[in-house]
Amino acid sequence: MFTKSPKKFKALEAFADKVTTAALAIGNIRHGDHVFVGTGCAAPRELLHALDTLPKLPADLELLHFFTIKAFNHDADGHCTTRLKHRTFFVGNDMRAALKQGLVEYVPMSVARVPEMMTLGRIPVDVALIQVSLPDEFGFVSLGVSVDIIPAAVARARVVIAEVNPAMPRSM
Repeated sequence: MFTKSPKKFKALEAFADKVTTAALAIGNIRHGDHVFVGTGCAAPRELLHALDTLPKLPADLELLHFFTIKAFNHDADGHCTTRLKHRTFFVGNDMRAALKQGLVEYVPMSVARVPEMMTLGRIPVDVALIQVSLPDEFGFVSLGVSVDIIPAAVARARVVIAEVNPAMPRSM
């Protein structure tokens, strides 16, 4: 699913039936889902904001991620304002306050092992929230700057919700 209007980006016109808003796209997330979040600067911020600001969050929802950058809001005192439960393999600036607030389960493991654990089902992934480039002339999008553990999450997820970023570079 995409978050921008097909009228805004010509490359999305052919995919009008798959284009929607972030608020509608996250409607595919169910109670109890394990939701993978894209890594680093490729975290889908619009999707995360739409999810975190739902009037009523799905019960027992867990976000799973490796490393995020400014994907979650903090108040003036530096406290993370997320209402979501997180499981992370790396505690960076974005998650330090949330960890202290008891919102994060830190799982110390090598990121190189994460794809294997996803494939085996040891790390469950029901939904993948990712960021991608605009589609090329053949309709293919690129994961751009974040081709780390995302392919394993996408392969395992029941639902993949992609936020299109026209500034995302294409990688092969």
